[in-house]
Amino acid sequence: TILSAVTIGQGSVIAAGSIITKSFPSYSIIGGIPAKIIGKRFSDEVIEILVNVDFSKLSQPKIKKELNELYKNLKVMSKDQIIEYLISLDLLNKSYNNI
Repeated sequence: TILSAVTIGQGSVIAAGSIITKSFPSYSIIGGIPAKIIGKRFSDEVIEILVNVDFSKLSQPKIKKELNELYKNLKVMSKDQIIEYLISLDLLNKSYNNI
């Protein structure tokens, strides 16, 4: 259950049966009654990059073409490798500046 006036950040995962009574940041792992942050899906450094990804550029043909690439494990990549990878998929602006 998600109560009104609550924002759930991009890429967050919510455990089944949770009751969301407040807002949560991007890429959080959320669960409980009431819900709380159980963990983060990625480091803060990686999250800063991912919130700048333009997912609207992922058309169905592009997903089919790049399916194997989209399943790369970001947790084993450096910040620079992640930036290069997302730029190569045209999901991150080439002028992206490290925050």
